[in-house]
This record gives sequence, C-alpha cells and structure tokens, in this order.
Amino acid sequence: MRRHLSILMLAARSNIYYVLAIFFVMAAGEGAVFYLLVKAKGTDLPLEEILSQSQIPLIFGIAFLLLCACLSLTGAEFLGSKVRYTLQRLTVGEKEILCWWAVYNSICFFAFWAFQLLLMLLFCRTYLETMDPSCISDQTLFVACYRNNFLHNLLPLEETSRYLRNIWMVLCLGFTASCFSYHRRHDKMSITVALMAALAVVFFQHPMGDMGSDLMVGGGAFLIAFTAGFGVWKEMDHEN
Repeated sequence: MRRHLSILMLAARSNIYYVLAIFFVMAAGEGAVFYLLVKAKGTDLPLEEILSQSQIPLIFGIAFLLLCACLSLTGAEFLGSKVRYTLQRLTVGEKEILCWWAVYNSICFFAFWAFQLLLMLLFCRTYLETMDPSCISDQTLFVACYRNNFLHNLLPLEETSRYLRNIWMVLCLGFTASCFSYHRRHDKMSITVALMAALAVVFFQHPMGDMGSDLMVGGGAFLIAFTAGFGVWKEMDHEN
C-alpha cells in the first residue's frame, strides 16, 4: 500500500504548486473583474445580470484549460524530466500508476469545481451585502442560480442530471489526463484529453432543464474515456 501512496505523492509533488497557482490567479482575476463591475454598475443591475456581464466564465475557462494541461503533463517527461525511472523504482505496474494518477487528477478537477463554486458564492454574498435590504429577499440567490447559466451549472440545485453530468465529467477528465501522461512517457501522443476539455468548455454553460443534453454529454465523455482506456490497455498488453 505504501508503494501505491507513493504514486499519489509523486503526482502531487510534480504539480501541486502549479495547481495552486492556477487557483490563486483565477481567484484574483475573477475577484478583480467582479469588484470593478459592481463598482461601476452599483445596484443598477440584479445579481444574475451582474454575473452575466462579468468575465468570470472566460477566466474560469482559461484556468480550466491550464489545469488540464498541467495535470496532463504530470510525468510526461517534458523539459528533460525522467519520471519513468522514478516510477520504475517503485516496482508498481503501469496500470496501477495510470489508475492512481487518474484518481489524483479527478480530485484536482473536483477541487477546481468546488473552489469556483465557493468563489461565486462569496461574490454573491458580497453583492448582497452592498444592496439595499429592501431590494433583496431570501430568494435572490436562489433565483440567480436559475437565471444565470454559469452559476446554475456550478450549483444545479434540484437538477440531479446536471450534478451527475458534472461528476462524470470530472472522472473522465481525470482519466484521460492520466492516459495522456502515460502516452507521453512512452513517446506517443493522445488527443482524448483535448477532446474531453473541448466537450466540457462547449457544454458547461448549457441551459437548465435539458436532461437530453446531459445524457448526450455524458455519453460523449464515456466514448472519449473508453477510447483513451482501450488505447492504453492495448498498448500495455502489446508491451507485455
């Protein structure tokens, strides 16, 4: 078990500071644009409109793509790194490495989702504290979650299919990023993580109440992840 934990620790040591830097820069950028917009517009716009006019989704998207690249390049042996030799000393099979790094990647993507949601809730609270109490109610945040697509996709409330879609996307992103790292350690390329990232970016702000879209996105993510896994397993069997 200690060897398996060493795989997780190696992945974390390889990029945890880059991951935290992405989180920090994203928070600083979103906080700045939100503050400037609230200062300029004041209370002239409702909460959901303030969120719509901000550039927060754009900053989130850029940070997401950077996170995808950061996690995919873990152990990819760019810039002269020789991670494969470190992994060989752990005497753990490639399948175990692939799976444990997929777990680590998925945890990072889930933390990214949770961190962005926390930021949005903090922004909403800040906005509500600046409003005249007579202009808001207990339902202000609830209404904003349904009227603003970005906030709703972060916090789908009673839309269970959207929660399941997000969780499934997190798992598939983590797995395909791990597959990319495996291919790079063996001097090969894979585009599956790029396809997963594109799928997430295109459909993340999809309007609420569309279960068919959630099923379609989930099915697309499954096909991409299955293709990535099949390619890796086939290559592993060929090497053995």
